[in-house]
Amino acid sequence: MLPPQHPTGLTPKPAQSIRSFIQTFDGALPSAMCQQMIDSFQLLSRFHVENGRNRHAWLGQSAWTELDIGPLSDPGFRQLMLENIHVHLQRYNAALGLTLPVPGSDKTSELILKRYLPGGEQGFQPHFDSIGPVSNRYLVCLWYLNDVSAGGETAFVDLDVAVQPKAGRLLMFPPYWMFQHEGRAPISGEKFILSTYLLF
Repeated sequence: MLPPQHPTGLTPKPAQSIRSFIQTFDGALPSAMCQQMIDSFQLLSRFHVENGRNRHAWLGQSAWTELDIGPLSDPGFRQLMLENIHVHLQRYNAALGLTLPVPGSDKTSELILKRYLPGGEQGFQPHFDSIGPVSNRYLVCLWYLNDVSAGGETAFVDLDVAVQPKAGRLLMFPPYWMFQHEGRAPISGEKFILSTYLLF
């Protein structure tokens, strides 16, 4: 008996595990650069925005402090971060081995630096990142800026995957409902992340 023919005439590949679309890259940012961003966050408190339950009713179980660093940074820094995304997107595609790679883009959303305080009160409840007015997002890029030894994981609640914060680690994944995730409250100390999205 002949195997079923693929509609394109190509030999089908084994089905990808959905977990394989969640990729981490250690050392994506130097530790010194991560610490410099944390220090800058602390110095720019006048630009901090409290987000989560204080601003949105649907985020009743979430709280954090954030800073949009794009307007406060120079073009060289923004270009550096864009190049960082492009380099790691190549690695992301190489790891996946898709027939058609995830496309690159020079369009990104804001660069948002977030701080979560320890104590169990600050985290980000289960959610996904591409819906309604932000449905043009197609890839999450999240850099951890410090180590958190207890708590603080990015947990994919339906996939049994949890990523521990480590300074310089980059987490990339699609922003869709299959990748619902939560930012668990840090326990051992503060958690700092920097995030953006590639946009259609």
